[in-house]
Amino acid sequence: MNSLVKDKVTLALDVLRELGEVAVAFSGGVDSTLVLVLALKACRRVTAVTVHFSYVPTRVVKRARSIASALGVDHVVVEDHSIPGDLAHNPPYRCYLCKKRMIELIRGVVEVEAIVDGSNADDYREFRPGLRALQEEGVLSPLAMAGMGKGDVRAALRALGVAGWDAPPTTCLLTRIPYWSLVTPSRLRRIEEAENVVREVAGVEHVRVRDHWDIARIEVPRDQARRLLEPEVATTISSRLRRLGYRFVTLDLEGYRTGCFDPVGN
Repeated sequence: MNSLVKDKVTLALDVLRELGEVAVAFSGGVDSTLVLVLALKACRRVTAVTVHFSYVPTRVVKRARSIASALGVDHVVVEDHSIPGDLAHNPPYRCYLCKKRMIELIRGVVEVEAIVDGSNADDYREFRPGLRALQEEGVLSPLAMAGMGKGDVRAALRALGVAGWDAPPTTCLLTRIPYWSLVTPSRLRRIEEAENVVREVAGVEHVRVRDHWDIARIEVPRDQARRLLEPEVATTISSRLRRLGYRFVTLDLEGYRTGCFDPVGN
């Protein structure tokens, strides 16, 4: 780990040492994994809490369980598969509503001095309505407070010998649906199944299937797109996604990108 990243890790540890007992809002992604690893070093009591909403892929929750088990940390998974009315039409401020509900659920299952999450410094440069909810609820973000960006997080995990430091980013299934578009349990299940199909058939780990009702718009990193264009792979994916209810199956030529539906995005 280079000296700059090491200094930032030290700052994050200092933040955590001041807290003592913490609940880590743990998604299983690289950011919250680093926070969890550091909290175990710095705090006297640590509980990882994963909230499994209906729009969180099952594979993400399985990954969170696996990481927490490997670290030997107390881990609570809260199941909440409802779709509240204020989220049913996928408003642009959905992350604000989700974070509010997440913190409410965490506080309902564990009593600690503080709740911390994995927001990093780069998140504050993007469209992230959920950050306001965290601030309102008094949730602390040690990585952001230490000035750690996405690259710093992966470098720190790698240096600490934590498996999965190079794992692709995780986001909820609502990000696959255009804003102000109806969210239903069946639509969410279809998206998750479609992404699993692409991973299985093409052997591509980093996949997003954007759901435009009868159109499945597949995003993968540009350097991996060629795999999906191989005739047998393309035919198999198209056939299986059609069976899920999509009429058209497309590959986005711009490749994977974050925030493609965001009002300040691409």
